[in-house]
Amino acid sequence: MFDPNVLLLTLDSCSYSTALRARTPNLDAVGPLELAEAAGNYTLPAHIAIFNGNLPRSPSAPIRLWRSSLARSSEPASIVFHGRTLMDHYGAAGFRVAGVGGVSFFDVHKPGNLLPSLFPTFRYFGSRREEPLGQRLENRGTQLALARSEEILEMVDHAERFFLFVNCAVTHIPYVTPGSEVTGKVVEAVKRAYIAHDHKWTPHTGGTLTPDDSAVLRDLQVAALEWADSAFGRLLQGLDRGDGLLVVVCADHGEEFGEGGRYGHGHNHPSVLQVPLWSGLLR
Repeated sequence: MFDPNVLLLTLDSCSYSTALRARTPNLDAVGPLELAEAAGNYTLPAHIAIFNGNLPRSPSAPIRLWRSSLARSSEPASIVFHGRTLMDHYGAAGFRVAGVGGVSFFDVHKPGNLLPSLFPTFRYFGSRREEPLGQRLENRGTQLALARSEEILEMVDHAERFFLFVNCAVTHIPYVTPGSEVTGKVVEAVKRAYIAHDHKWTPHTGGTLTPDDSAVLRDLQVAALEWADSAFGRLLQGLDRGDGLLVVVCADHGEEFGEGGRYGHGHNHPSVLQVPLWSGLLR
């Protein structure tokens, strides 16, 4: 049976509307951009679903790529697996399984975090939640997984077969990319976005982002996705394709920038549930 190597990459919080605006030549070379529906509205449930084979669903996909044998659905799937997770399935098949995290749900320093424990080998490159915003912005060049592709490649170096997962945090708030100009306007918009997200501001609770803030944040996420596309291209060049490399890139969930009166994620709104998906088998 043909079993290609696997690269599964999640663009944390990336909205489908952002992908429509961004220039993504490396992602588009994997496969066409598809509109898909996320299975969760924030990182933890969305990734639990993905790791159980429940990728964001595209209406145009006739069959699922992966399906757990424990799922209630009997939809046709390319690969039906019997372990708890995709990682268990590929590990049992002799693949080297490794993961890299970028947002706080993947922080290996937090003993209560479930997601890193699902991998035999896992590294976290993201910021610590306790870090001040200024420090987070200064350290973006070292706290983004795709900025450290050489270290990621070492995790699967010389593996006969591998399953590699990467959680890309650059499209997650604060959206700033390494080397980008961080103006006072950007800092203030990001500060207000953190407050709006953490307190779930709505028009009825007396707080909101200005239209200018929302425009700044949308533009930041577009620039972040374009940076991720370039970094993804460099990572892809370094991966051994072996007999084939299955690449799946999707957002775990999207982000609302005020379209329905709220900001961020963790609630059901089309801008949170509609996400981009690229996939393809490279040889």
